Amino acid sequence: MDRRLAGLVVLVVVLVAATALPGFSGRRVAGVASAMIFPDPPSVGDCALSPLDGAMSNSGSRTPEVGVTGVTWGRCTGQVFGEIVDPGFASSAAGPTNSGSANPSPEPRRRCSRAVAAFAGLDPSSPRPTIPGTPPFEHISWAPTLGFDPYRVVPGQEERAAGRTWSRCLAAPIVHRSYQGTLAQAFQTGQLPGEFGLCWSGTDLDRAIDLIPCDEPHVAELLATAFVEDRSLVTRDDYQRTCGQMAALIMRTDAPILSGDLTAVIDPVTSDGQSLPTSPQTVGCFVVSVDERRLDQTVIALDDRPVPFAA
Repeated sequence: MDRRLAGLVVLVVVLVAATALPGFSGRRVAGVASAMIFPDPPSVGDCALSPLDGAMSNSGSRTPEVGVTGVTWGRCTGQVFGEIVDPGFASSAAGPTNSGSANPSPEPRRRCSRAVAAFAGLDPSSPRPTIPGTPPFEHISWAPTLGFDPYRVVPGQEERAAGRTWSRCLAAPIVHRSYQGTLAQAFQTGQLPGEFGLCWSGTDLDRAIDLIPCDEPHVAELLATAFVEDRSLVTRDDYQRTCGQMAALIMRTDAPILSGDLTAVIDPVTSDGQSLPTSPQTVGCFVVSVDERRLDQTVIALDDRPVPFAA
């Protein structure tokens, strides 16, 4: 075959193929790019319905972070593993960012622990969140105790890659158990889920912590801790007297102590290595039964209810 004829045949075959096969010549399709839409972040009143352990990330932050996509979210009914206690700051799309970076919100983000305290009904405006209306104690700073771990809920990996940067504060029991109820205003309502109480088998802060859920029989409940800058300015009687006052404020009644059913017990920490006469000091304030009976509920905001002695 003549070379020119052969070349013509090849050219015709190529042209036919280009016409018959869509996309052979890189056909362009018109369209408009659309942004990926993500669900709204969880809000106050939402709870983690699945465990948090598998959703935690290593962000380098002092407050553990939980990716929102690693947890099932819903209303705070039935068994839950933690609850959103603060609306955090709004989402944005200002470009990709590391979830552990500085807060881009124009308003300073409150510390998660203070958000938990406010949610639980404490006054977060004082140096140490406390019961509203607590009188000042000279040289002693008392604060109620609450058995929780704070977490920051942050966007999932795809959402962070799209530049979304929001944060929510979540509180979960320190005993890492599911619970029923809510932490909301618990120091006022008296409806604190037992898993958030700090109930112990004894009254020694220097022992290894052996927490018992407060809805199980226990010897003592740690209601508050005191901190003093200079222990030489405070006597044991000062600690004992103010511990009793704090216990009454937290229980919202002094009747169990006056009747002799419960007593307030102080326990100074001695394992902190502070030995100088003017060293700082930490002291615990427990309540226990006078006659060695065990409790099976928290006494926080007990009010006029009977002391919850175990049967």
